[in-house]
Amino acid sequence: MVFLSSWDAWAKLITFIINVCQMLLQSWKQLKVAELEGDFLNPTDFARDMNKLYPMELLLLAASMVWLLLDWQLLLLLLNAPYLAYQLSNYMAGKWRVDASRVFHADFKSNIKKSILMGIFYHAAWFVVYLTMLILSIINASKLKAK
Repeated sequence: MVFLSSWDAWAKLITFIINVCQMLLQSWKQLKVAELEGDFLNPTDFARDMNKLYPMELLLLAASMVWLLLDWQLLLLLLNAPYLAYQLSNYMAGKWRVDASRVFHADFKSNIKKSILMGIFYHAAWFVVYLTMLILSIINASKLKAK
């Protein structure tokens, strides 16, 4: 495979994989909400699962920011910084914690659905950007290899 010899292609591939993992976490959260609404999951289990997912999501987002910094993708780092700041502010304020007693309140359901959809759309938009960058990097690596 041609692109394996290019650092740039490897860097883009790692960025792309991290983004896919972030999308999978958001999808997992959406599945948990659907299980709760379908009465397949009790509120205590839902709260426990969601409280485990948020720190993992934040850690993965921070890892992607560190990776963008190490790869010198400063524009992408600056464009991703507001989302990380939003997530960190939620974490510091304790808004990320799910309380099992509030799970069936209407305001909780709308807030969690809005948060999950925002995450899905955010990561889906970056999915397209990172995939395009990966493809262009592979094309450039193959052109350099051909010369």
